[in-house]
Amino acid sequence: MSGRQIECLTAWVTTPTATPTQKQALTEVARAYLRGCNVQATPAQLALLNTLDRWEDGGWHEKTLDGVTVGWADGNGFGFRDEAERLKHRTGLSLQWPLQASRCQF
Repeated sequence: MSGRQIECLTAWVTTPTATPTQKQALTEVARAYLRGCNVQATPAQLALLNTLDRWEDGGWHEKTLDGVTVGWADGNGFGFRDEAERLKHRTGLSLQWPLQASRCQF
């Protein structure tokens, strides 16, 4: 049985806002996936994750560098709907890298 390539990651905390430590943890998880799964990850792409140190409120933010896209939101602009269809805001991030460069499968 062959797996499917993994080309993205979405990570979040369970509360609307995150502590600095939680934000750092989200960034480090993203860095580990980018380094581990994207065989073509460059130092500049890994450094792109350093820009998340300045998490801004006010919606979803995205940056792209050479096919790698990082998106993030701090309590506004990212969330889930609960069983009553109420939006639950979360601090979260997404990371996407080129499929052809992925060495991770599920």
